[in-house]
Amino acid sequence: YGDIYPVTIGGRIVAIIISFLGVGMVAIPTGIISAGFVESYTKINRIAFVEEERLVNFISGVLDANHPWVGKKVRDIVFPPETVLAVVVRDEEEMVPKGDTELKAGDVIVLGAADFDDITGIRLMERIVKNEHDWVGVPIKMLPISRQELIIAIKRGKRVIVPTGDTIIKSGDELIIYSKDISSAK
Repeated sequence: YGDIYPVTIGGRIVAIIISFLGVGMVAIPTGIISAGFVESYTKINRIAFVEEERLVNFISGVLDANHPWVGKKVRDIVFPPETVLAVVVRDEEEMVPKGDTELKAGDVIVLGAADFDDITGIRLMERIVKNEHDWVGVPIKMLPISRQELIIAIKRGKRVIVPTGDTIIKSGDELIIYSKDISSAK
């Protein structure tokens, strides 16, 4: 209450240091927490009222010499709706393509597309098969999957395979699985 206070110079210096430490113990964390709160609030407010965020999915592939896009400029290619050519990797150099960029055999292209809205009960999943998986060495027609699921593509190394029932699953395969979710279908 002010009735006890330091009298000596050393006591006053210690009291000042302790006072600063006491204020700092409260002020510094309060500033950090409130700055984080303001940043989060601003982001939520911006997303809710100003802009909409959507996930973008990417797929990559290598153009072989027979691909119809080889030798064409990006502006002359008709891409699927709501799809964009995001990146071209040529000789280990990444470049953002412009309209006059000509695609060449051996280019790795990365296409981006908006996230698929699951309003129809359709789901696309990617499943990577590892060494220990029960599916390794088993033909697709023998896999224990639902009749509501279908393996539509297999990425094996740099190749993309459109499978048949006799296609055998190998370790490291990336399976693209189409699934009709009957519980959410209309």
